Amino acid sequence: MKKIGILTFHRAINYGAFMQAYALSNRLKKDLKDVEIEIIDYETEASMYRYSTRMFDMIKTQSGINNKIKILLKVIARPSFLEEKRQLNQAFIADYKYLPLSNEKMVTDDVEVATKWLENRYDIIIVGSDCVWETMGYPFPNIYFLKGLKNVIKISYAATVDRLFYKSISAEKESYIKEALEDFSYLGVRDISTELMLDKMSLKYQHNCDPTILLDLKDDDNVVDMGRIDAIFNRAGITDEHFVIGMMGQNEYCKTIKQSYGDNCKIVSLYGNYSDADLYIADLSPLEWAHIFSRFDLTISTLFHGSLLSLVNGTPTIAMDNWNSYNDELPSKIKDVYTRLGLLNHYISCEYGFGAEQRKKLLELTERFKNEPDTDIINNAIIKERESYSNFVSQIKKWI
Repeated sequence: MKKIGILTFHRAINYGAFMQAYALSNRLKKDLKDVEIEIIDYETEASMYRYSTRMFDMIKTQSGINNKIKILLKVIARPSFLEEKRQLNQAFIADYKYLPLSNEKMVTDDVEVATKWLENRYDIIIVGSDCVWETMGYPFPNIYFLKGLKNVIKISYAATVDRLFYKSISAEKESYIKEALEDFSYLGVRDISTELMLDKMSLKYQHNCDPTILLDLKDDDNVVDMGRIDAIFNRAGITDEHFVIGMMGQNEYCKTIKQSYGDNCKIVSLYGNYSDADLYIADLSPLEWAHIFSRFDLTISTLFHGSLLSLVNGTPTIAMDNWNSYNDELPSKIKDVYTRLGLLNHYISCEYGFGAEQRKKLLELTERFKNEPDTDIINNAIIKERESYSNFVSQIKKWI
């Protein structure tokens, strides 16, 4: 039996990182039933410290004295911070059983050690999705370019360089990346920032949708018991009679909505303990997080994967984009995906702050989706974007 390993970010205590790994592995297992699919349980030493719940480890991984001070002040200002972090870590650990992880785990920052460990383990290695080729703030070189690994078919799925600007790459780094990626049999990328980099290197590629878009949560084998979520809603006095908004943004968004709608609207925060939100849930497991959007009438989000998971649930989702663009040429990842989906009428640029214009547009869109939720338009956009996966899986079938 052929064996495929997926090399991605799956150990991060980050809902998007977990769900993209979950989504791709699950979809491939359904489409390639005669192939063994597993996520390569690789992690850097740095990432282990980054997601530690020990304050010393958290401070240690921060670059610069200002960032270290920020962590310290956060803990001092909110004594519950570390306990909330521990609860969240436990929620993630509980869901790791749903990931098809390799039996052996490798933890190292040494690229040569990681490369040697990967030798002769897989017939195909898929790199992605997520920010696997982002080199700003990450060790470089790293294993995600698979340079020097032989006797294996290398491909990428929805890989991205994220905020890395192709014009700012040093000649030495560009040469390394190009030489490594020339050895890939298929290059699948997620966004325009990655496309521009590969164009500069004269490398051929295909667009792939983010794997979270492939999720069919109603047909998920790992059905989530939403009883706990419903009980939390009930205790907070949130019923089906309320217009319920999921919030992943900032308190100013909550305040704007509350000033207009009052108690007729209930705001559930998934991102911060906002004073104007009616409920804050800090300990959702990744699969609970993916499904909770079905309980919302509207989502307001600054997060990339939060926006996508909400849309996959068929929930109208207003993207509040704090970046808009990473520079004059590169749109942000949220603007890029909303453009591809044809949903820019759900998008608000907050690159220069949340002022009167943004407040007005937020209230206009909220009222519009409250009265006319465009679920059919969202579902059709998701279905169309999923088509980019078909080419990818067809290529794999040729090699197995």
